[in-house]
Amino acid sequence: APGGPLAAPGKYTFVVKMGNDSISRDCVVLPDPNSMATMEDYQLQHQFLIEVRDKFNDTQNAIKDIWALQAQMDAYVSKLGDTAPQALKDSVEAIKKDLSAIVDVLYEKRNKSVQDMLNYGIKLNDKLSGVYNAAAYGNFKPSANQYLVYDELKKQINEQLALYQEISVTRVNALNKMISGLNLPVIISN
Repeated sequence: APGGPLAAPGKYTFVVKMGNDSISRDCVVLPDPNSMATMEDYQLQHQFLIEVRDKFNDTQNAIKDIWALQAQMDAYVSKLGDTAPQALKDSVEAIKKDLSAIVDVLYEKRNKSVQDMLNYGIKLNDKLSGVYNAAAYGNFKPSANQYLVYDELKKQINEQLALYQEISVTRVNALNKMISGLNLPVIISN
């Protein structure tokens, strides 16, 4: 998973905090003397890596949110037990199915080892991570191909995130209205 990129050469201020105390100091990050990279190359690499990292984090956060939403719906129906209306169960299952389809495009949940990537392939989040790792190697500005691949991955990810947003705004709201309309309990004790 992408971490933070190295700071591009330049002037920086760092702050160290401990409890209520803090100290700040100025520093200069020098370019690698063995590199032919220009300041523009460093800056372009840094900007690109930040953008790719942020899109990766958006993707991972959406996956976690989807899993949490699915778990919440499962727990609610489970708590209702036999009193859960069939229409509610059907609506929950349909939403979960569509959410799972989104996750399946973004993330390969069967990958537990490097060998599994060969067996099952990689999904958009791992491809995005690969773009990040390739662009982070060395002191080079991102290549035209790295921009092209990133733009295509970003487009595909954004399509899935838009689907998730549509489900969470319209269908989950409709599910909540159904729950209210059926006068089902919101808080259920064991």
